[in-house]
Amino acid sequence: MPISLTFKARSIKDALAESPQFHVCFTKSYKRLPGENLIDAAWTIRSGTWRDGQGLLYLTDQRLLFAATIVTLWWPSAELRLGDIDAIGDSHVPWYVRLRGFFFLSPWYVSSRGYRYYFITLWPHKASFLRQLSELTGLTPQ
Repeated sequence: MPISLTFKARSIKDALAESPQFHVCFTKSYKRLPGENLIDAAWTIRSGTWRDGQGLLYLTDQRLLFAATIVTLWWPSAELRLGDIDAIGDSHVPWYVRLRGFFFLSPWYVSSRGYRYYFITLWPHKASFLRQLSELTGLTPQ
């Protein structure tokens, strides 16, 4: 008798829609706040001057969360309340820096309490995150 296994491909957002916490294997876990809804999620790189760290970026209706992978010991996770975000925008880098991602990776930033958090995502995710952050915070991307 043949055995048939059917798997439905789900996005990270779909998999975490009803979960009591935001967590994917080998990343930091965040508890869901009361009434908090997940809007978007994507794998990302949090970039700095001398170091990069990989992880998941979650956008909810209350927070922006960067959950670093457990192998990224030098780059801590970040939890930003949407009300604390001062600015969002495109991070302009020279074309030769973008070569490292074959032009598919696109940098952008979020500024909160005087500190800039730089993220590098696939270019469709960048546009999606900036648009949704603009709608949630009322800020215009710079």
